[in-house]
Amino acid sequence: MAWAARGGEPSSLPAAVADAVLSKYASLPKNGKPQAHEYTSLAGFALTDDLTPDAPPVVVALGTGTKCLGADRRCSEGLALADSHAEILARRALVLYMYDEIDRLVAAGRTRALENPRVSIFRPIQRAEKTIVGGAIARDRPQPWCSLRPGVRVHMYVSQSPCGDASVFRAQTSADATNGLTDKPWVNHSSMGQPWVNKRAKTAANLGAGSTGAKLLTGAPGAVTDAEFGAGAQRLGAARLKPGRGAQTSCMSCSDKMCKWNALGLQGELLSSVVESPVRISSVVVAAPEGGVEGGAEEGADKNDHAPHVAALRRAIHDRIARPYGAGYEWYTSISRFGKSVDGNLVALPPPAVASCRPPPPNLSSASGLRRGWVACGTSINWIAGGGTSGGGGTTEVTLGATGRKAGFSKKNARSPKSASRLCAASIAARFVSLAPKFAIDLRVDAGPGGDGRRLRYADLKVSDRDAWTERLSGSCLDVVERTEAYRRRRDVLIRPRDLLREGDDGTARCDSTAASSLVAASRHHLAPPGPDHPMFDTPLRDWVKKRGAPGGSMRADSPGASSFAVHGATPGAIDARWWEPEDDGDDGNG
Repeated sequence: MAWAARGGEPSSLPAAVADAVLSKYASLPKNGKPQAHEYTSLAGFALTDDLTPDAPPVVVALGTGTKCLGADRRCSEGLALADSHAEILARRALVLYMYDEIDRLVAAGRTRALENPRVSIFRPIQRAEKTIVGGAIARDRPQPWCSLRPGVRVHMYVSQSPCGDASVFRAQTSADATNGLTDKPWVNHSSMGQPWVNKRAKTAANLGAGSTGAKLLTGAPGAVTDAEFGAGAQRLGAARLKPGRGAQTSCMSCSDKMCKWNALGLQGELLSSVVESPVRISSVVVAAPEGGVEGGAEEGADKNDHAPHVAALRRAIHDRIARPYGAGYEWYTSISRFGKSVDGNLVALPPPAVASCRPPPPNLSSASGLRRGWVACGTSINWIAGGGTSGGGGTTEVTLGATGRKAGFSKKNARSPKSASRLCAASIAARFVSLAPKFAIDLRVDAGPGGDGRRLRYADLKVSDRDAWTERLSGSCLDVVERTEAYRRRRDVLIRPRDLLREGDDGTARCDSTAASSLVAASRHHLAPPGPDHPMFDTPLRDWVKKRGAPGGSMRADSPGASSFAVHGATPGAIDARWWEPEDDGDDGNG
């Protein structure tokens, strides 16, 4: 199947995206790049815009790196990057680029943005927000939102198969049929006790292309993993933690995170309260292993579409969750009566186009570097474009994978707040706090019964953190709760769907999350909850590991999690959405 038939894009696009990202990386300063006998991984995001159909893809975010922190080294204040793999840094850089573009939209004002769409990749829209209380509409008010402009598409390039499921792509053997294994990615093969038959090296350093060092999650309590060392196979479609030889990390593999982005959107939970619809990945271009199929050319598109590493990436980010996600979302919406309109593209999970391109330089591939006896580069680079779809300007930051902080700080000052990366959770949270008032979101902490006068916490913003939200149910962040409801619905059916059926310790439905509304709605409409064989429970991401530290580390195992820190660097302000006021143009923003 040709690229154009699958993704609606010209078949030359994969090569153009790859060339654009590699060229931008080559143009960056040497600081942070691999030295002689070192390797790293590269990922980047590029945009195409129907307003300029003949323009090449414009790179807007880059990331390099292969390191991550152990769970015992996570920063409880959100000042360190726990995951410094290239794909993760590139996506976090893309999120900051989105903040910059939304700031451009706000600065331009609603009227000018509607007259001149090129001021930002986002456009202003307006939506009536209906709050349902006890089955009745408590309030109905217009709210400013934005969405990605029609015609703007996001493309991702990775210089090697992402760690985790996408890296398992060696051919199956005749033993598969004997073992009764199917090609359905949603089947829980671990329950069969029989693995897929792939040759598996005994040590992570000798894996090579086609296998992953990411550690298989067994589903047992406490994030128990199986490194599969000495085994003759690696399971397809399974969730895994990041690879590493040191202390176990709590970071999910890049394949799992990309799968989550495909289902929930690249914008993340915070921006879901201002960006109406998920920012989807239009296409993913993965470099072929050294000596593998190049692909990307029109004459090779059909062959490339079925290359093992391409099929593995498609399985990892879409196919393995398509059926359980669809079944879960269908059940969820069938028992609920939502006051808000549901975007039509949230039910059927759209598959991004996936293609291959030529292998990257050896220093941008772990498999190629290890084959030559090289070592992983200890530094990471993140780059963010200066704004707009022109790709002009841009800034670079270099971080250390071993600390998750900016390079260039002495050991004495290594933990200074000044060493925090612009991509860390605390920095991104501060950006959201500054932006929220422009979209009529009030984040000021109450001094009354619902609040204690303390600083706003990250957990107050990440309302899907149910344990943290218990204390804040009547607090001042209810705007965020209402506006991110659709995001949480999608997340609930993808990650830990059994939480939808969870009851409190006293046997009553919980009241601190969307899980409670699901239980109440099910009982009201006399709908029995799905049984254990319901396909929604076959999602491989059901055992997603929470962001907690280990005993003895900077985050205790009994701590509230990675979202309990106070948000510094921005003070919640009063609502100021004057940019939204139309200048008597008579346009409601939906045209």
